[in-house]
Amino acid sequence: MTGLENISPKTDENVLTGIHEAYTVSATTETEPSEVDKLMIKTFLETLADISLSIALRKEKEID
Repeated sequence: MTGLENISPKTDENVLTGIHEAYTVSATTETEPSEVDKLMIKTFLETLADISLSIALRKEKEID
């Protein structure tokens, strides 16, 4: 596995962000997503759900 120190930042001036491709998921549907992409998406959605539930619980406690 490649360490973070071995990943160079993008230097192309046409890119919108300096986020390395290893941390992004393609927005196109030309090919079937890889297993890594599927795992990243699943983890992101689970984290988002956890955050949403935490916020809802805090708001509920504020109401009580």
